[in-house]
Amino acid sequence: FPSHDRQEVIQAFKSGELPVLVATRILNEGKDVPSIELGINLSGGSGERGIVQKLGRTLRKDKTGRKTRSIFIDFMDNEPYYLAYNSQKRMRHLNARFPGCAKVTDINDLYDLLAGV
Repeated sequence: FPSHDRQEVIQAFKSGELPVLVATRILNEGKDVPSIELGINLSGGSGERGIVQKLGRTLRKDKTGRKTRSIFIDFMDNEPYYLAYNSQKRMRHLNARFPGCAKVTDINDLYDLLAGV
């Protein structure tokens, strides 16, 4: 997409006109959208900066300094070695920066967690 098209999409998302945004990298860094309550990471990288930036999209507070809800979902990959290693490394990065924020939970527990989002 050309840059002006991306900006229109981001504005529609910020205003609530677009309730869901599926983005590959458009919100990775430098975008301020405090209304985001739910982020789902589907990339398999293990870099600290990338995962902290992605989590930061959901943690960003509004201008009043409040945020009542923030959920960030990342998937643990059990594929031997490489992908499983990256999943574990992302969890370590997040817990080092935000102690206790990353935990492994059963997929069925997500239904309760996501109620009302």
